[in-house]
Amino acid sequence: METSSDSVIQSFNDAADWLVALVALLAVVPASAWDAPGLGEWTVRDLVGHVGRALSTVVEYHSSQLGEPELHSPSDYYRNLTLSGPGAAELNASVAERGRLAGAELGDDPVASVTALRDTAVALVNDSDPDSLCSSRGGSMRLRDYLPTRTLELVIHGLDLDRALRNVGVADVPSVPGDALSQTLHLLADVATVRGSVNASALVMAMTGRGGLPQEYSVL
Repeated sequence: METSSDSVIQSFNDAADWLVALVALLAVVPASAWDAPGLGEWTVRDLVGHVGRALSTVVEYHSSQLGEPELHSPSDYYRNLTLSGPGAAELNASVAERGRLAGAELGDDPVASVTALRDTAVALVNDSDPDSLCSSRGGSMRLRDYLPTRTLELVIHGLDLDRALRNVGVADVPSVPGDALSQTLHLLADVATVRGSVNASALVMAMTGRGGLPQEYSVL
């Protein structure tokens, strides 16, 4: 899906604001909620630490250079990680450990830490040329192509956090921003197509009421 740089930036900003709003809700629940189950082996703190990396990596990987990118679309990022990255077990273990470390680095005031990450990332994005480069884990790419992968992370793990919040008794949880959700759905469809017709066809059939998805199906 072709989207304008302005739309890509706005969706990222909206998703970043939504994450801060979700994390802020943890300030009004018992402190023990941070140690409650978040996702898989992660606690809520670990989950928040991991999704915060969708903000910090924008800053960490960004460069003002305008050279030729190695990757040319958001879906290229995921394809390259799949083809050239470590095996699934090694990758999952590495991601899990980075999440735990990032959660610990949030310190004594995780809400303030995530807010600061948001402020820094959004300021950089708004002040940067969308064609500047990011040295992502999948390869170098334009900022405008890298940002949708970060919006996807914010949306997916924001929804994980939404579920965790409800599990600890928070009822009034803000909804995911519509444009960020739409962009994420389009990117997931693109990734499914990149990964092969069988993968994509199963998704089409399920989304149109023509059958369920296989157990543990994922396009990522």
